[in-house]
Amino acid sequence: MGISENINGLGLTQKSKHYLFEGERGKRDSIIVVAQLCPEFTARLVDRWRELEEQIRKPMSEIEMVAAMALEAVRQQKRITQVEEKVSHVAETVEQIKKEHYS
Repeated sequence: MGISENINGLGLTQKSKHYLFEGERGKRDSIIVVAQLCPEFTARLVDRWRELEEQIRKPMSEIEMVAAMALEAVRQQKRITQVEEKVSHVAETVEQIKKEHYS
């Protein structure tokens, strides 16, 4: 909840409470408001929900599992490469510091 101050028609300050749509809760509440106002949006939301439920019910085929494992292997290799690059950079920095301070 937020509180805002407004000046009414008589020139007096009035405080009013209002809802702040923030974070995940705000996102959820925004979707609910739009779904109430727009049947097309509600239909798309329901279709997506059913699609996700169907994915859970239907097990992956062998080829889909292999593809998912290959994709995860590529992601892991990218992470490893990034870490190795950072380690190399840190090692170079440490060597430079040693040369500067111990020479």
